[in-house]
Amino acid sequence: MGQYNDFLFKGQKEEDELDYIEDVVPKRSTRNFRAATLQKAQRSMSSVVIHSPATPDEVESLIDYLKRHEPAIVNLDKPPLEIAQRILDMLSGAIYALNGSMHRIQDNIFLLTPEGVEIAAPSEEK
Repeated sequence: MGQYNDFLFKGQKEEDELDYIEDVVPKRSTRNFRAATLQKAQRSMSSVVIHSPATPDEVESLIDYLKRHEPAIVNLDKPPLEIAQRILDMLSGAIYALNGSMHRIQDNIFLLTPEGVEIAAPSEEK
């Protein structure tokens, strides 16, 4: 511990004057851990949420969803054109920051995918 004493207190304190705190790592229940892991794996394999934000304020929860690396479909048919454009700008910035991608499905419907999720077109059979 002498090297830490020298680093922290520049040798001004004696070893017996220092109070030490023992690191205690709580044990995690393996049952709860397995259940949480399984639940997350099931959710990530089978769920895509459809969002229909009407205002820019409703975009924050969608961005939080994307930060958890989960894809989402966004329907921008509800809001007026100016508001929809503002929402789309916010989502574009978030997708760029998260290294994700945005795919237009129809006029005002977009698929937002986080980094690591690839969208493949169906292959043509001959």
